[in-house]
Amino acid sequence: MIEICIYSAVIFSFFVYFRYTKKRQLVTSQCRGVAQISQLKDLISLTQKHRGMSSALLNGNTQARTDLVKIKQNIKSVQSNLAKPELEINHVRWDSYIDHWTRLQKNTTTITVLENFSQHTKLIENLLYLLEDIAENSALNGTQLPSLPSVGFTWRELIQTSEFVGQCRAIGVGIATMKHCSQVDKIRLAYLQQKLTNTTEHVLDHLSSVDPYTFEQKQKVELAKKQINQLNGTISNEFIDASIIVVEPKVYFEFTSVTMATLNDIFELQLRQVLSALNLTKSQQSIVPLNGVSSSV
Repeated sequence: MIEICIYSAVIFSFFVYFRYTKKRQLVTSQCRGVAQISQLKDLISLTQKHRGMSSALLNGNTQARTDLVKIKQNIKSVQSNLAKPELEINHVRWDSYIDHWTRLQKNTTTITVLENFSQHTKLIENLLYLLEDIAENSALNGTQLPSLPSVGFTWRELIQTSEFVGQCRAIGVGIATMKHCSQVDKIRLAYLQQKLTNTTEHVLDHLSSVDPYTFEQKQKVELAKKQINQLNGTISNEFIDASIIVVEPKVYFEFTSVTMATLNDIFELQLRQVLSALNLTKSQQSIVPLNGVSSSV
């Protein structure tokens, strides 16, 4: 009888240890996923900015050349961070991005405006898919994070909305520089307006939150909705319905950048909530060298 009790205790201890180890491995994987996602989001934002500035340059705004040099330096820095052992991405999409970016940055000043927009957008689309893949592979989903059941909206719809604003920025900067809005540009902008309207109605309010972030998230969501509505109005007034284009490229670029910033603020808040939901130990927090995100855990 004693031997059976000892045997049962050993089996139970092994089971508890196994579950603890698996849980720790899962959380470590989730931490690493959040760190990669944070860096990727920076890279996406910089690539979006490069698209806007290169569009301005190709349309005749030579002042954009200095900005492009700085953006390229920042992109190189983020790429290096992602290549560090603790964050290195082993993924065919990443290899494809590096190859594509290497070729594109050499041809930025020689391709057409439409081709420049198309190539940048394909680059960003690849990074968006990569970010979603990492979130799924790192178990950053509603099943593994029951306190954030709609966290999938963060990795898909929310970040895609920021990209829609980025496309509005790149197209609008070109129009503002040339002082001409073609029928094709009007159609493209109207399509993006509809996408942004759908976001304000069906995405932002569906993002889940955990205490004590609920009030802060509500404020950020309301601000983003307000900015998106203002952006849609600006696009209609300054481009689609305007007989003469008067808005300056820099003014429009900065205005759309503010709109993107409100969405990025929600994204960063969602990352902080993910880390909060994981209940990290100090050693696990060290895995997540985010832009101030880990320090708030």
